[in-house]
Amino acid sequence: MLKDASAPDSKKTQLAEESGGSASEKHSHKHSSSEEDSQKDSEKDKSDKKEYRLIATMPKLPLLPELTQDDLYLMYSLMLHGDMTVYALAKSLGDAPSVVTNQVQLLRNAGVVEQKERVLKVNPVHYPRVRRELSRNNFIIEVP
Repeated sequence: MLKDASAPDSKKTQLAEESGGSASEKHSHKHSSSEEDSQKDSEKDKSDKKEYRLIATMPKLPLLPELTQDDLYLMYSLMLHGDMTVYALAKSLGDAPSVVTNQVQLLRNAGVVEQKERVLKVNPVHYPRVRRELSRNNFIIEVP
């Protein structure tokens, strides 16, 4: 049996008639419906998202504890000579190593001095305030 090529396929025609449009119209309707759904989803996503802003603030540094005159000399020697051992620090101050060890222990507990293995240094967090305190107490601090 030969079919007429110009005659529409009876199944496609029947489906189009039942749905109220041609098969190609049905396909384009599905496509526009999915576009509407994706638009609704993107609008919903936009409404669900919270807006965040980044605000820069200055960090709050810990306060420098009150330093005695002996503490100031010790801090000045550390700032002047750089990282030192307790023995070298005691030599630079002209004090007994046991005296300097006790003084360093108090400054370490206060967080002003750090010790890594045997080497001491000024805690970088306190460095600007130590410089200012030494300058206020007439220690010669060179300006960088």
